[in-house]
Amino acid sequence: MPTVTTAEAVSLLSNLPKSAKLELTHTTAGIQLTEQRTKQQILEEEYGDLIGQPITLTEAAEKYGVGRATIESWHYKSGYIAPIDNDSYPKFFDEAEIAYLADIHKHRRAQRSRAPLLDDNGLPYQIKDPERAAKVRQQRAARRDT
Repeated sequence: MPTVTTAEAVSLLSNLPKSAKLELTHTTAGIQLTEQRTKQQILEEEYGDLIGQPITLTEAAEKYGVGRATIESWHYKSGYIAPIDNDSYPKFFDEAEIAYLADIHKHRRAQRSRAPLLDDNGLPYQIKDPERAAKVRQQRAARRDT
């Protein structure tokens, strides 16, 4: 990673788009600053072979092990996915989008998180205070068990 002066860093950060998200990583060489990948970059890198492949909600539920009602809510309630063709029956969706959401959903279920799957940019929603969220989940679980 090239070293930059403070003035160069200020200039670089000042010219970023307002929607840009950055990740800071502390390494032995110093602090590394990287721009977060976009949803499209994630889809292309991790689900590239599925982009444009049509899949129905029922097929998606069976293939990805997510309830059909959950996948329906991604379309009807949350607006995370849209059909490839609104006029077709049954409706077909982009399999890459479904796979992306299914992976995030499974990760959230393992954490027992109720946070939204995606933020306004279509990226996995970042929990603001993970320690507090974990404590709240433990408290809910304790109340359920009593």
